[in-house]
Amino acid sequence: MTRRSLPAALAVLLATALPAGAETLTITDRDGAIQSFTQKELLPRATDTVTLPDALYGKPMTYRVIPLKELLKDTRRAPDDYLAARAADGFTVPLPGRLLDPANAAEVEAFLAVEDPAATWAVLPDNPEKVSAGPFYIVWKLAGSAYVSREYWSAQLAGLKVVDNPVRKWPGHDVAASVPAADKLRTGLDRYVSLCITCHKLHGEGGAGAAAGPDLASAKAIDTATLKKWIRSPKSVNLDAKMPKFDDTALSDDDLDAMIAWLALKAGPR
Repeated sequence: MTRRSLPAALAVLLATALPAGAETLTITDRDGAIQSFTQKELLPRATDTVTLPDALYGKPMTYRVIPLKELLKDTRRAPDDYLAARAADGFTVPLPGRLLDPANAAEVEAFLAVEDPAATWAVLPDNPEKVSAGPFYIVWKLAGSAYVSREYWSAQLAGLKVVDNPVRKWPGHDVAASVPAADKLRTGLDRYVSLCITCHKLHGEGGAGAAAGPDLASAKAIDTATLKKWIRSPKSVNLDAKMPKFDDTALSDDDLDAMIAWLALKAGPR
């Protein structure tokens, strides 16, 4: 969580320079139109209360929340667009828009938790800057076997921006429409899009700069243990590897398993 946190000096500066409730969340739609909301403005709208197992705190937490679909109701976006969730330190994760579809609410539901300056949340575990997840934090209510990446619990949220779904451009990456919105196969695809598509192609499909690494259609020929080792520590498999390592702070074990399951489905002959 260190990468998500404000540097200590900056956190102290903001705490002393800004009045309570002055923190701001921006939302940018497909056309570039921007809405801005302060903590003071959003707190009265957080009329619902949820208690849920929190992926970052590692225990049940109770929050005042606004359903994210309600907050975004006036934001122009397509149902399958992504939302780039930007933390206060600039760290950004693309959230799949399908998880916000009301049709999936029985399986997975996203909320914006708003911290009350008069009743602040606990400090995030193992956080050297000693800050909470607030003032804005995306939390998830899950049912049954539904799964969302730990990365989608966007702490210290500063902005949401509607961005194109890359799978619209490269449909060969997609999974069947029958796969549930919060299934691990979909998470595997989403994490691949976040971390791998810039440098790798899959059956010739990929980003404009996707020439640094091999086409991952060949991944089916690699056993799972070696593939995991390659992702975690590329130079332990090939000393000449240029690929950065993805430790568990960048890619959790669950997300790694999800991505490999997706690769097993999509790699190899079509």
